[in-house]
Amino acid sequence: EAVLASKDAAVAAEAKVYAAKSFLKAKLADVNRFPEEVREATVDELSQLQSRVEVVESRLVAYKRETSSREASILLQEVIAKISDAEAKVNKTVDLSALLAVDKIEEMGVGKLKEATQQTLEAEKVAAVACADAKKIIVVKQKEGQAKESPGYAAELVSLESRLTAVMEKLSEQRKVAVQGEKLWKSKLIVQEKEELMKQLEKDIEDAELLTTPLGDEDPSDDSIVQMDACVMGVQKTLDEIVQSLEQARQGAQGSLKNQLAKLLGRAKKSQDKIDDMRATTTEQRDRAQCEGILSEARAKLDRVTVAFQQVAEAEVPYLKGEETLPAGEAAKAVAGCESAATAVQRAIAEARAFIASNTGKVKALSDVVATGGLSELEAVSAKLDDSKGKLAQFHQETDGRKRIALAQMASVRVQEAEEAVQRTLLAAAPLA
Repeated sequence: EAVLASKDAAVAAEAKVYAAKSFLKAKLADVNRFPEEVREATVDELSQLQSRVEVVESRLVAYKRETSSREASILLQEVIAKISDAEAKVNKTVDLSALLAVDKIEEMGVGKLKEATQQTLEAEKVAAVACADAKKIIVVKQKEGQAKESPGYAAELVSLESRLTAVMEKLSEQRKVAVQGEKLWKSKLIVQEKEELMKQLEKDIEDAELLTTPLGDEDPSDDSIVQMDACVMGVQKTLDEIVQSLEQARQGAQGSLKNQLAKLLGRAKKSQDKIDDMRATTTEQRDRAQCEGILSEARAKLDRVTVAFQQVAEAEVPYLKGEETLPAGEAAKAVAGCESAATAVQRAIAEARAFIASNTGKVKALSDVVATGGLSELEAVSAKLDDSKGKLAQFHQETDGRKRIALAQMASVRVQEAEEAVQRTLLAAAPLA
């Protein structure tokens, strides 16, 4: 109501000003008809009055502008409240991020740095939501008819939008500070954790060096070699994980943190050199143990072929009594046993051949002195498998012959049974003839 009353008063005053200006303009035109002795004084007096009217008009323009601004402020109270809320929350974010903006942030403890960063990021999220809400309502107001009809309203919206833009830019800067702080405390934490891991790793490497150092001329047992290899592989795996974490943390690191990471990576390189030396020292021992493991498994698979051939021998027992032709019932059972035994041998030979094929390359990759002996024994096993394959082929041939005889016997029995059945039928029908 007050704004409406002010606007009505402004309109009335504007009419009065316009009337006064028109009146004075008309009177100044009439001055030329006055006598010369009074003309100058009259012009001076009218000019002074015109100046007063211009002052009043200027005050009226300012009054109208202020009234329009007050009206816009009233109509845009919701927008102003939203922006004020966003400003307050951004200012809180700025206050929380103050610790992250100090020059000695790199010297700050991990716990304190983490807490300040997390508080800043949480406040930043809340402020970002407030800014987004304010932006939404400004967009809504800009689309309303009032923004097009009232210049004062539109100007106030532009001013408020500028305020919000400034607030959002400030918030963006605080987020950058907080993100940098987050990277810093995480990197510092990695340094602390990897420092402890490096100490333990260096101790483990010393233990591994003792384990891989030969004692006199005595060759280590296979179990000892396996233990040495497992130990070296263990420290290598730990070192790889440490180096990967340090390399990631070094990206973007600055100042003292960068120097700490460089020192840890230097220690990691020295540890890697020691591991490489241990590997070189125990290469032949590890190769012999690996080769022996492969050969042992190859021998075991050859033994399974031998065991399978024992089934063949057992299946042939019925035919070792001096007669190749067995009664029909026994023949069918004996042939089935032979086929089952042959399948077992075939499976054992296939498994052994597949194992040798898949491991020959591994043996070739070992040191020459180890590979030569290993390949020689694998060839010997392969030769025995070839012999077994020949024996199996001979057994297959014999089984096929026995199977043909058994099938002929079964066919003869079936025909005989059919003939007997027909004879019984004829005898039963004889009294009816």
